[in-house]
Amino acid sequence: MRGTRTLLIAVGAVASLGLLAELAASAAGFTLTQSGSTSGSTISTTTTTEAASGAADVDVSLLALGGASKTIAGPGAFRADVNNETRIYEVLSGLAASVCITVRNLAGGEIRVSPSSSSSFDVRAGETRAACVGPAMAIVLSCRDGVRCEGVWRVNRL
Repeated sequence: MRGTRTLLIAVGAVASLGLLAELAASAAGFTLTQSGSTSGSTISTTTTTEAASGAADVDVSLLALGGASKTIAGPGAFRADVNNETRIYEVLSGLAASVCITVRNLAGGEIRVSPSSSSSFDVRAGETRAACVGPAMAIVLSCRDGVRCEGVWRVNRL
């Protein structure tokens, strides 16, 4: 009886967290419809929303992106001028893990995501993309097109 009650409370808590995450994603402009493709060891998903910029948008987006049990880096904010880059993840010792990278572009510039173990991909203004790649020793975000890039990111273990 006691174990059943604990199980029901745990299931209720997980369901509540799922609803809160869905509400936060909705408030941040994420949509539930996604287009995706799977090929080999790389999985990619793209969601397009209207581009927005500002401290409040970054805060809401960070909340929506939130950490999970498999998060190993982030969530974090990325801000850069054109042709500047930031290393957001690096393995300094030990073996690299297969990871999933999620990036949401909040401004007008194009953000390039460059994992060391896979080919780069671009995230256009108002777009959210996620890709799972083989063991990556480093991941670099760079600002390519536009005046300034602003976005949020998260890296999870696969």
